[in-house]
Amino acid sequence: MGKTVFIKCYGRLTMDMMTAGLLDMGVPFPYIEDELARAVPEIHPLWGSCSTVQIKAAYFHIPPRPHKEFLLKEQELLDIWDQLCVRGGKEWKEAGWKVISALGDGASEALDIPADIVDFGRCGVIREDLISLYAFLAALSYLDADRVYACPIDLAETDSEKGRCTECTLKRNGTTESHPVASELIDPFAAAVLEGLAAGFLPMDSRFLPEKTAYGTDSSTEPDGDNTVAVYIGYFTDRKRSIFDSSVKIFGVKS
Repeated sequence: MGKTVFIKCYGRLTMDMMTAGLLDMGVPFPYIEDELARAVPEIHPLWGSCSTVQIKAAYFHIPPRPHKEFLLKEQELLDIWDQLCVRGGKEWKEAGWKVISALGDGASEALDIPADIVDFGRCGVIREDLISLYAFLAALSYLDADRVYACPIDLAETDSEKGRCTECTLKRNGTTESHPVASELIDPFAAAVLEGLAAGFLPMDSRFLPEKTAYGTDSSTEPDGDNTVAVYIGYFTDRKRSIFDSSVKIFGVKS
């Protein structure tokens, strides 16, 4: 019986923050470095543990690299992801496809442009988001987690393209929260990960038996409630829902 991860967003949310939360959960950074080295040897991720009086969290970041291409389209994302998985985790390929599909649907609706020609750079998406997703899936594998849930998010609407992309991407985020989160604070790629991979958007209740709580932040010096995501791991007693069926097992054996 694999474990379940719950992700709770309080404000800012990026792909790197979710990966950082799993590192704070106990995934060794050298393990992530080794996994990334198999797929993208030229990448050198940043990692650290930071704390304030209120909170202790982990920081993780894939530094962006200069690219010749000015546009970032769906096919390029798919090609980059396939190259990552060919070199490294082949079992994670379909998970990435789900994320890219959710991102394409959301961006297409928000910008009123077909998904195959939309420039995801307009939504704030960068190529390094895919590398951070790869690290995120590797960390889930290490933790023996086979399902992800997201706590409901109450989105405050915005007029920005990035915010609209997030709003259109998060289609299942029915909320019970009383404090709205500005949609432009949530990166569309992070929203696509929740929409594409989460088995559902549910509040944590008595069905979830938590073992540990961890935090990821996008600040290397001052984590707080607005720039920190909470990650919980434990066991979910309702086994009717699954993030992936048995034919799409993405979580491999630890190395």
